[in-house]
Amino acid sequence: MINEQELLRIVEFIDSTRAPFTELIAGMSPDSDWALTSYLVRAKLRQQGVPISQLIQASGLTYGTAHRRINALIEEGLIDVAPASPGSKAQVLLPANQLMQGFEALALHVKSLLATLVGHREDSQRSEQYYFGEPRRSFEQLLPPTELLAFRGSPGKRLRFLFHDDNYFAALRNLWIDFRANAGRREDFQLAHLQELYEKALANGTRSESEFDIIALNYPWLAEFVQKGLIRPLNLDDQGASPNLRDFHPATLECVTYNDHLYGLPMYITVEALLARQDMFEANALRYPATPKDLLAVARRLHKPKRAQ
Repeated sequence: MINEQELLRIVEFIDSTRAPFTELIAGMSPDSDWALTSYLVRAKLRQQGVPISQLIQASGLTYGTAHRRINALIEEGLIDVAPASPGSKAQVLLPANQLMQGFEALALHVKSLLATLVGHREDSQRSEQYYFGEPRRSFEQLLPPTELLAFRGSPGKRLRFLFHDDNYFAALRNLWIDFRANAGRREDFQLAHLQELYEKALANGTRSESEFDIIALNYPWLAEFVQKGLIRPLNLDDQGASPNLRDFHPATLECVTYNDHLYGLPMYITVEALLARQDMFEANALRYPATPKDLLAVARRLHKPKRAQ
């Protein structure tokens, strides 16, 4: 599958590679079918309807030729005609499901080719295994801020972190201390196990001034911390001051979004697996739990501390 944001990125990318063909090579004619259909698809992904006059202009064809081609695409079931608004006599054009499915197939194909070419991936890899996100606008955005490199233990304020005590955050701490030119010290970090992290974060929220500058919250805690007023939305502008926000996969941004407000940035995703011992379930004639309630009931049945179980 491919999400709408990723599909839009790929269609825009294909557009940007096709344009120079007619601009740089004299005598070449633009592909009107691509101009018509890609314009419609991009408009739909931006939740916009397209009047026929606007699509004719986008086609690059003469009025009569464009009108005939659009009507032909409507008859072929590739373009739908719909009211501009409920009860309106004005009409807009939309890409039909068949056209959208074709563009999704094209996008997946292009995505796979790009990943194989640029990312040196094997042809056999599924395109779902990588994400065609927002491109970097300049190399400078890949570099650490120069003020961090110049910090080097100067007497100014240091950032204080509260993270989960696992290998990922331990490595992140070491990178900050070593790779960032000694911009931080080990004592600037507190690593806590999950329950302790939760309790420390809750307690920190009751302070008049936070003890930490950056805290890692577990995704299931987000709603509670928002409802208790312990965290505030970031209010980042993904079109202006924070253009790289779209580098994140939309699914990961949803994990830090509550009531359509962004409350943090995703650090990393883990997948938890719950395994059941078949012999214990068979010996006790128990079915595998299908709900959290079933799970707790089974746990109570099997948990026998006196027998070291």
